[in-house]
Amino acid sequence: MKIMKGNTPLDTVTKVDVVNSPFVSKDVDFIDYDGTLLYSYTLEDIQKMNELPPLPERDGLICQGWNWNLEDIKAHNRRLIVGATYITDDGKTRIYIDLTSEDRLEMSLYFSQTVKNGVEVDWGDGSPVETFDKSSAYTYIFPTHKYKNVGKFVITFNSMDGCILRFGASNYNNNITGSNYVNNKYARQHYSNAIYKVNIGKNVSLDNNFQFDDCRNLREATIPNSITKIGSSLFNECYSLSCVIFPSSMTEFGQNLFNYDYSLKVVSIPNGISAMPGSIFQDCYNLDEVILPDSVIDLSKSNVFAGCYNLKEIIIPKNVTSLAYQLFAGCYSLKEIVIPYGVTSIGNSAFSNDHHLKKIIIPDSVTSMGSQVFSSNKTLREVIIPDSVTEIGSTTFGYCDSLIKVKLSKNITTIPQSMFVQCYSLPEIEIPENVMSIGNSAFNSCYSLLEIIIPNKVINIAASAFNSCYSIKKYDFSKHIQVPTLENTNAFSSIQSDCQIIVPDALYDEWIAATNWSYYADRIVKVSEVKA
Repeated sequence: MKIMKGNTPLDTVTKVDVVNSPFVSKDVDFIDYDGTLLYSYTLEDIQKMNELPPLPERDGLICQGWNWNLEDIKAHNRRLIVGATYITDDGKTRIYIDLTSEDRLEMSLYFSQTVKNGVEVDWGDGSPVETFDKSSAYTYIFPTHKYKNVGKFVITFNSMDGCILRFGASNYNNNITGSNYVNNKYARQHYSNAIYKVNIGKNVSLDNNFQFDDCRNLREATIPNSITKIGSSLFNECYSLSCVIFPSSMTEFGQNLFNYDYSLKVVSIPNGISAMPGSIFQDCYNLDEVILPDSVIDLSKSNVFAGCYNLKEIIIPKNVTSLAYQLFAGCYSLKEIVIPYGVTSIGNSAFSNDHHLKKIIIPDSVTSMGSQVFSSNKTLREVIIPDSVTEIGSTTFGYCDSLIKVKLSKNITTIPQSMFVQCYSLPEIEIPENVMSIGNSAFNSCYSLLEIIIPNKVINIAASAFNSCYSIKKYDFSKHIQVPTLENTNAFSSIQSDCQIIVPDALYDEWIAATNWSYYADRIVKVSEVKA
């Protein structure tokens, strides 16, 4: 089949079969814009190289270079994906569309130009080229066009020198680009789904939001090295997009860039990017590898990799200091992660629902951990919280079914709410000596705990703190010099008949008469009465 660009036919470019590529992935992969593996080298090979491999050639495109230089690749000295960046051979931006319904042949564009008549639009069906007598970076043009028949067409945008072209986000139902926040989202999808390829040319800005949002059949896109900034949600909900290469000129991404891009598998991020915006890869189910350059110092925005079910491995760059809310939440395939020294805070739910995470190393630079940091990690077995940590949130290890060993920081002063709730396999825990309170449901349903020593500084035990701890035979309060407050009689619900609450002899009478403690008077025994 021929694709028409104006009156000139273009041969369809056949995508190289990545699976049957003659190259085997090693340490440093060089890929084309569609994810095709072109070259691959070991780290040792890279260190011996004097120049980068030859650039690929593609019909209708000019390869501008690799998005990493050799010096930076050598300095990176670990696994890396290097990508080829392209611009169109005539400098024009091309949007490839496939119209399949006779009832949906009239469509619209939505863009701005900074110079009157600065952008020529060719609809690709032989109709006259159009220009428009409006100019402003923020005044948008809304031309419509009706095709005579179904088929594949290439819409070209020739942005003249001195003019900047921006695609906008509109609320028109038949607009092929822009946001899906329209009166009838589903009516518009027929038009946005017509786009299957985009090649960005010269004199174009991608700093607007939602420019190709919800283009669900978009499979390929090229971004030239004139682009420095990309707005939010550029490729949001582009379900078919499998590979994106960012040029070395890039300095800033917008948030939600690839939200729900279920087919996205390969991304090449250049050196020089300093921050990952919020939700940039959220729910990219097939993304199994992301390589962050050491230039990245900011992972403080939420949901960056949340819901990346197939993400198996990631190295957090060495200069990152904060891990955000739900940073890796729901990364089911992530098995191990090393947090670099220098990170001081770990946000709420940063590693929650990572069902295959078995090992994590927390450096002693970390001082605070939010709530639910490791909650619902079904295979996590061992964690050491360094003594540098002074603040820790609720449900930190809640629902970690396989957890068998935890060392807590000696400098925390509370066991927060639901910290170990439903940690069914945890056989023992040492509560640090500085702990003063045990929160609601802190050890609720810890079925395997056998005994527990309560430090003498603990002055408050909240409701359901040890509810359903069926195997505990001994609660040891023998070092206490005062009776701690028991907030509710359900603190030890389901306590077994042979379980003992051991208290100092001198406090026994006061203990069994104290509020809510009296409910457990028949379980409270003096230290002197405990059998060896």
